[in-house]
Amino acid sequence: MPRLLESRHFSILVSFLFLIPSLVQANFRFAAPFVSYETGQYSISLVAADLNGDGHVDVATADADDNTISIFLGQGDGSLAQRTAFAVPAYPNCVRAGDLDQNGTQDLVVACLNANQVSILWGAGDGTFPNRTDLTATGTPLSVAVGDLEGSDPYPDFAVATNTGTIWVFRNTGGVIGAPSSLGIGQTAWAIVIDDMNLDGHNDIIVSGYYEGKVSVFPGTGNANFSPRIMTNVRWPRAVITADINGDAYPDVLAAGDTAFVTLLGNGDGTFSSTPPLDYVYTEALTAGDFNRDGKIDVAVNADGLGGYLSVFNGKGDGTYAGRKQYDGPGGNELLTADLDEDGRLDLLGVDSDYPGLHAIRGYGDGTFGLGRSYEMGTAPAEVRAGDLNNDGRPDLVIVQRSYAGGFAVRLGELGGFGPKVEYPGLGQHNTAQFGDINGDGDQDIILGSEANSIAVYLGNGDGTFGDAVGYFTWTGPISLAVGDLNQDGYDDVVSGNSNLASVWLGHADGTLEWTEDYPAGPPVLLGDYNEDGKLDLVGPKNAQSIWFFPGNGDGTFGDAVESYHFVLTTRMGAGDLNEDGHVDLVAAWWGGDVVTLLGDGQGNFQEAQYTYFTRAGLQQMDLADLDLDGHLDVCFGDSWAGTFLCHGNGDGTLVHTQSVGIGRPVNGVGIADFDQNGAPDIAVSGSSLHQDKGRAVILYNLINAQVAVAPPAEAPRNPMRLLANPARGRLSIQINLTTAEHVRMEVLDLSGRRVAVPMDSMLPGGEHTISWRGESTGGRPATPGVYVIRMVAGGKARAMKAVWLRN
Repeated sequence: MPRLLESRHFSILVSFLFLIPSLVQANFRFAAPFVSYETGQYSISLVAADLNGDGHVDVATADADDNTISIFLGQGDGSLAQRTAFAVPAYPNCVRAGDLDQNGTQDLVVACLNANQVSILWGAGDGTFPNRTDLTATGTPLSVAVGDLEGSDPYPDFAVATNTGTIWVFRNTGGVIGAPSSLGIGQTAWAIVIDDMNLDGHNDIIVSGYYEGKVSVFPGTGNANFSPRIMTNVRWPRAVITADINGDAYPDVLAAGDTAFVTLLGNGDGTFSSTPPLDYVYTEALTAGDFNRDGKIDVAVNADGLGGYLSVFNGKGDGTYAGRKQYDGPGGNELLTADLDEDGRLDLLGVDSDYPGLHAIRGYGDGTFGLGRSYEMGTAPAEVRAGDLNNDGRPDLVIVQRSYAGGFAVRLGELGGFGPKVEYPGLGQHNTAQFGDINGDGDQDIILGSEANSIAVYLGNGDGTFGDAVGYFTWTGPISLAVGDLNQDGYDDVVSGNSNLASVWLGHADGTLEWTEDYPAGPPVLLGDYNEDGKLDLVGPKNAQSIWFFPGNGDGTFGDAVESYHFVLTTRMGAGDLNEDGHVDLVAAWWGGDVVTLLGDGQGNFQEAQYTYFTRAGLQQMDLADLDLDGHLDVCFGDSWAGTFLCHGNGDGTLVHTQSVGIGRPVNGVGIADFDQNGAPDIAVSGSSLHQDKGRAVILYNLINAQVAVAPPAEAPRNPMRLLANPARGRLSIQINLTTAEHVRMEVLDLSGRRVAVPMDSMLPGGEHTISWRGESTGGRPATPGVYVIRMVAGGKARAMKAVWLRN
């Protein structure tokens, strides 16, 4: 039996795990509203630039509470590598990039609020910043802007805005920073931008004066000198950016305030013509770009109202906007635009101190963002279950309701999505659900555990509908359920985890349950053949602190309990072969963030493989599957505070927490199934709505084009798959080279992983072949011009590449 970890050893272990670099970089890519990356604490600023010279967009964030700058190197496919961090003085509040010493490498300039300093992190060209210069900037620096203010040399200068209203201007000569000169406004200088507002060849400084309610322009005259400021009234401006909104070549200003954002159209002399402010809720951040590729500048605004949401305003090209598209999402301390996946469509990046992390939001290129599909599922959705309820071979969706009335909602899977919602009433607020075949008729039944001290059984009709609930009284409300044929009579039985008891309920041919015995374990409870004798065993914790094993007798009873692992806080459990030795292992998690992987030996014993701590709270549900198609089980955790955690399995029983997927609301449940049937597991996430008082399920589709794990053959064939023209107009031709005769399946997928067409699905002889696709879809309609993924499966191996198809 493994020994108890003393508290001091546990603390050391957790700290040490954070210092171990991951040797495996998972390739998770999900079509989600946004993907989150773990930053330091309280990230409030970011910048995007090529920090390591590989041509991909990288990101740096300012982590105020950790006094660090986090670096995330872009992979060119929309994903970011794991964080590396570099120390700066107290409370970095703003970070910007520029090649200060003109050596071809981007450097970072950081305003450090509590230190009264501005720091320069000198880039080494590989994404690291080994050297730092600290300069005094008294007055509590809030933000910084980098740009040429002198005009007589190629070296960028920078300016710092402070809480006292002082603006420090630092001249840069040859990478040497001189003593600053100063400008000033009446009160707090909140945000600062450098741009040439009057197109005279001299950059100007634009500053938001939050408390004085003005946006000020200091016209540059060269040599870092400035004319007196020109002021424009704006209610409590926070963020300011510049962009040519009306296409007259003069930069305009977008200012975000506490109740609106305002477009100030530049007149070319530092003055502005104001358009009507657009009402909003406490705007924190905004960014601009041509999101729908119509040649006109659009605006995205991130706000903190009701937990945060993203609004996109499509520009008309005259300073006004065509309506607003609103998305649930994190509130934003800062927001910017970048093409992370290099598909020609602008994506969004944001940091948020309330919804922690760096958030990447993918752009479609038509003015919309986020690829997850959302379905209304009731007022208080909890756990998610996915199964084939109507026997059509397609996964269906069940969401447990945690409302006072309880029950569940069903949506049947259809081509391209799900059918209408059907709700079934409950017997009180429900905690958990499982599928099973209680009456042995081959159709899925649904079993719910209720806080009203009952188990509710809904017998399935085989067509996706269910009969009325039949309730069974329990001593306490079941928090966990496990289903399986314990007595091997062909009817599923139920084990309910009630407080500190596991109750056995035997199923009968008429669909009824019969209580037989209680065992001192759970919740949570799991059933499985853990000692490999062909009989279902029971595993559950005692007092949520140790794992106990109850060997199954094959008649609906269990033998004496054996303490299989001591000292593990457990409120959620999952099972699977994590180290690929043929024995079932466990993942045990505590709601506060502790996660343990316990390796089974096939005899009912478990040995700890890894103990780690996620800096979040509120783990609600977990599910296991090979999400990145590398042959190893991964784990997905739903978290009521900060979204969905994706943990990469290394195949040895250890997990690497790689990223989080957000849905813009607390996550109550997660369930994994291949909803679009493209061979890659997708994730269904449930959460309560922030705005319309209606809960939703969001489907995070797995992007199969980035998921295919290919083991190279001993002798790779020459050009096994290549495009003869890319982009291709009218006909897309793919040349393949087979060393032997193979069955070849060629698929055309869209960027969300859905199958558009199958140009080839047959045996081909060895040699070179050309396969063509002319834009036909399987549904008979012509495909939409755009970017597609061409996926070939041959000889048990898969290859994929992107292609652009255009009509003639």
